[in-house]
Amino acid sequence: MSTSRKERAANTIAKRRNRVPLAEARLLLIDATIDLLRRTPFDQVSWRLIAEAADLNQSTVLRAFGSTDELFSQVSLELLRRTTERTERGLSESVLFDRDAVLRTRLLVWLLIRGVDPSPFVAKSDDAPFQLLVQRLQNAVEITPRTAIAFNELVAYAAEAAMVLSPVHIQDEGVEADTIALVSEFLTRLPEIEKSLGWDH
Repeated sequence: MSTSRKERAANTIAKRRNRVPLAEARLLLIDATIDLLRRTPFDQVSWRLIAEAADLNQSTVLRAFGSTDELFSQVSLELLRRTTERTERGLSESVLFDRDAVLRTRLLVWLLIRGVDPSPFVAKSDDAPFQLLVQRLQNAVEITPRTAIAFNELVAYAAEAAMVLSPVHIQDEGVEADTIALVSEFLTRLPEIEKSLGWDH
Protein backbone atom coordinates (compact mmCIF):
# COMPACT_ATOMS: atom_id res chain seq x y z
CA MET A 1 0.00 0.00 0.00
CA SER A 2 1.53 3.31 -1.09
CA THR A 3 1.71 6.26 1.22
CA SER A 4 -0.43 9.26 0.40
CA ARG A 5 0.97 12.60 -0.64
CA LYS A 6 -0.21 14.07 2.67
CA GLU A 7 1.65 11.40 4.66
CA ARG A 8 4.83 11.94 2.64
CA ALA A 9 4.64 15.70 3.28
CA ALA A 10 4.11 15.08 7.00
CA ASN A 11 7.13 12.75 7.08
CA THR A 12 9.28 15.32 5.28
CA ILE A 13 8.33 18.02 7.78
CA ALA A 14 8.99 15.68 10.70
CA LYS A 15 12.47 14.93 9.35
CA ARG A 16 13.42 18.61 9.22
CA ARG A 17 15.85 19.84 11.78
CA ASN A 18 13.76 21.14 14.63
CA ARG A 19 16.25 22.31 17.22
CA VAL A 20 19.56 23.55 15.94
CA PRO A 21 21.73 26.09 17.75
CA LEU A 22 20.33 29.56 17.19
CA ALA A 23 23.54 30.91 15.61
CA GLU A 24 23.59 28.02 13.12
CA ALA A 25 19.88 28.43 12.35
CA ARG A 26 20.37 32.14 11.63
CA LEU A 27 23.20 31.43 9.17
CA LEU A 28 21.21 28.68 7.42
CA LEU A 29 18.18 30.94 7.13
CA ILE A 30 20.14 33.93 5.82
CA ASP A 31 21.82 31.77 3.16
CA ALA A 32 18.50 30.17 2.19
CA THR A 33 16.80 33.56 1.94
CA ILE A 34 19.56 34.98 -0.28
CA ASP A 35 19.31 31.96 -2.57
CA LEU A 36 15.53 32.32 -2.79
CA LEU A 37 15.71 36.06 -3.46
CA ARG A 38 18.01 35.37 -6.43
CA ARG A 39 15.56 33.05 -8.16
CA THR A 40 12.10 33.90 -6.80
CA PRO A 41 10.04 37.10 -7.02
CA PHE A 42 10.53 38.90 -3.71
CA ASP A 43 6.82 38.92 -2.86
CA GLN A 44 6.73 35.11 -3.10
CA VAL A 45 9.54 34.53 -0.56
CA SER A 46 7.54 33.32 2.45
CA TRP A 47 8.35 31.90 5.89
CA ARG A 48 7.39 28.47 4.53
CA LEU A 49 9.71 28.65 1.50
CA ILE A 50 12.58 29.95 3.62
CA ALA A 51 12.11 27.19 6.20
CA GLU A 52 11.96 24.52 3.49
CA ALA A 53 15.06 25.86 1.73
CA ALA A 54 16.99 25.86 5.02
CA ASP A 55 15.59 22.43 5.97
CA LEU A 56 14.18 23.88 9.20
CA ASN A 57 10.74 24.13 10.73
CA GLN A 58 8.85 27.42 10.35
CA SER A 59 8.92 27.89 14.13
CA THR A 60 12.73 28.05 13.92
CA VAL A 61 12.50 31.02 11.53
CA LEU A 62 10.37 32.89 14.05
CA ARG A 63 12.66 31.90 16.92
CA ALA A 64 15.76 33.03 15.03
CA PHE A 65 14.49 36.39 13.76
CA GLY A 66 11.06 37.23 15.14
CA SER A 67 9.92 38.96 11.95
CA THR A 68 10.59 39.04 8.22
CA ASP A 69 11.82 42.62 8.56
CA GLU A 70 14.55 41.49 10.96
CA LEU A 71 15.48 38.59 8.67
CA PHE A 72 15.68 40.90 5.64
CA SER A 73 17.74 43.36 7.69
CA GLN A 74 20.26 40.62 8.44
CA VAL A 75 20.19 39.47 4.80
CA SER A 76 20.97 43.05 3.75
CA LEU A 77 23.94 43.20 6.14
CA GLU A 78 25.24 39.83 4.92
CA LEU A 79 25.03 40.93 1.28
CA LEU A 80 26.92 44.11 2.16
CA ARG A 81 29.54 42.09 4.05
CA ARG A 82 30.04 39.75 1.08
CA THR A 83 30.36 42.65 -1.37
CA THR A 84 32.85 44.49 0.82
CA GLU A 85 34.93 41.36 1.40
CA ARG A 86 35.04 40.50 -2.30
CA THR A 87 35.93 44.08 -3.24
CA GLU A 88 38.66 44.18 -0.59
CA ARG A 89 40.22 41.01 -2.02
CA GLY A 90 40.08 42.47 -5.54
CA LEU A 91 37.55 39.91 -6.76
CA SER A 92 34.90 42.44 -7.78
CA GLU A 93 35.58 44.59 -10.85
CA SER A 94 33.01 47.16 -9.77
CA VAL A 95 30.36 47.35 -7.11
CA LEU A 96 27.93 48.25 -9.91
CA PHE A 97 28.25 44.71 -11.26
CA ASP A 98 28.58 42.86 -7.96
CA ARG A 99 25.65 40.44 -7.74
CA ASP A 100 25.34 40.77 -3.96
CA ALA A 101 25.35 44.58 -4.12
CA VAL A 102 22.70 44.54 -6.85
CA LEU A 103 20.51 42.07 -4.93
CA ARG A 104 20.82 44.12 -1.73
CA THR A 105 19.86 47.35 -3.48
CA ARG A 106 16.85 45.79 -5.20
CA LEU A 107 15.73 44.20 -1.93
CA LEU A 108 15.95 47.52 -0.08
CA VAL A 109 14.00 49.33 -2.81
CA TRP A 110 11.30 46.66 -2.72
CA LEU A 111 11.04 46.86 1.08
CA LEU A 112 10.83 50.66 1.07
CA ILE A 113 8.12 50.63 -1.61
CA ARG A 114 6.15 48.22 0.60
CA GLY A 115 6.35 50.79 3.40
CA VAL A 116 8.71 48.85 5.66
CA ASP A 117 10.31 50.93 8.42
CA PRO A 118 13.74 51.85 7.01
CA SER A 119 15.48 52.22 10.40
CA PRO A 120 16.82 48.63 10.55
CA PHE A 121 18.51 49.14 7.17
CA VAL A 122 20.13 52.51 7.84
CA ALA A 123 23.90 52.43 7.33
CA LYS A 124 25.87 53.63 10.33
CA SER A 125 29.16 55.48 10.06
CA ASP A 126 30.78 53.12 12.58
CA ASP A 127 29.82 49.93 10.66
CA ALA A 128 32.92 48.02 9.55
CA PRO A 129 32.06 48.01 5.80
CA PHE A 130 31.40 51.76 5.87
CA GLN A 131 34.66 52.44 7.72
CA LEU A 132 36.54 50.29 5.22
CA LEU A 133 35.17 52.29 2.28
CA VAL A 134 36.10 55.60 3.92
CA GLN A 135 39.60 54.35 4.75
CA ARG A 136 40.12 53.02 1.25
CA LEU A 137 39.15 56.40 -0.21
CA GLN A 138 41.48 58.25 2.17
CA ASN A 139 44.29 55.89 1.15
CA ALA A 140 43.68 56.77 -2.51
CA VAL A 141 43.37 60.55 -2.07
CA GLU A 142 44.57 62.81 0.73
CA ILE A 143 41.25 64.07 2.09
CA THR A 144 39.52 64.46 5.45
CA PRO A 145 36.98 61.91 6.74
CA ARG A 146 34.21 64.47 6.15
CA THR A 147 34.98 64.65 2.42
CA ALA A 148 35.44 60.88 2.17
CA ILE A 149 32.04 60.24 3.78
CA ALA A 150 30.29 62.80 1.56
CA PHE A 151 31.91 61.40 -1.60
CA ASN A 152 31.03 57.83 -0.62
CA GLU A 153 27.40 58.86 -0.10
CA LEU A 154 27.33 60.61 -3.49
CA VAL A 155 28.73 57.54 -5.24
CA ALA A 156 26.39 55.23 -3.29
CA TYR A 157 23.32 57.20 -4.44
CA ALA A 158 24.47 57.02 -8.06
CA ALA A 159 25.45 53.34 -7.86
CA GLU A 160 22.19 52.29 -6.21
CA ALA A 161 20.16 54.20 -8.80
CA ALA A 162 22.17 52.54 -11.57
CA MET A 163 21.59 49.07 -10.11
CA VAL A 164 17.83 49.56 -10.20
CA LEU A 165 17.25 51.91 -13.12
CA SER A 166 20.04 51.05 -15.58
CA PRO A 167 17.61 49.35 -18.03
CA VAL A 168 15.96 52.73 -18.72
CA HIS A 169 19.20 54.70 -19.22
CA ILE A 170 21.42 55.06 -22.28
CA GLN A 171 22.79 51.64 -23.18
CA ASP A 172 26.08 52.72 -24.65
CA GLU A 173 29.52 51.49 -23.56
CA GLY A 174 31.07 54.80 -24.59
CA VAL A 175 28.74 56.75 -22.31
CA GLU A 176 29.41 54.30 -19.45
CA ALA A 177 33.17 54.71 -19.95
CA ASP A 178 32.82 58.50 -20.00
CA THR A 179 30.80 58.39 -16.77
CA ILE A 180 33.46 56.30 -15.03
CA ALA A 181 36.22 58.62 -16.34
CA LEU A 182 34.31 61.65 -15.04
CA VAL A 183 33.91 60.13 -11.56
CA SER A 184 37.61 59.16 -11.53
CA GLU A 185 38.64 62.69 -12.45
CA PHE A 186 36.31 64.10 -9.81
CA LEU A 187 37.98 61.79 -7.28
CA THR A 188 41.46 63.12 -8.08
CA ARG A 189 40.23 66.69 -7.56
CA LEU A 190 38.63 66.06 -4.16
CA PRO A 191 41.49 67.71 -2.21
CA GLU A 192 41.05 71.02 -4.05
CA ILE A 193 37.24 70.77 -3.84
CA GLU A 194 37.31 70.18 -0.07
CA LYS A 195 39.69 73.11 0.31
CA SER A 196 37.33 75.42 -1.59
CA LEU A 197 34.50 74.23 0.71
CA GLY A 198 36.60 74.79 3.81
CA TRP A 199 36.46 71.10 4.78
CA ASP A 200 40.22 70.56 4.75
CA HIS A 201 40.74 71.02 8.49
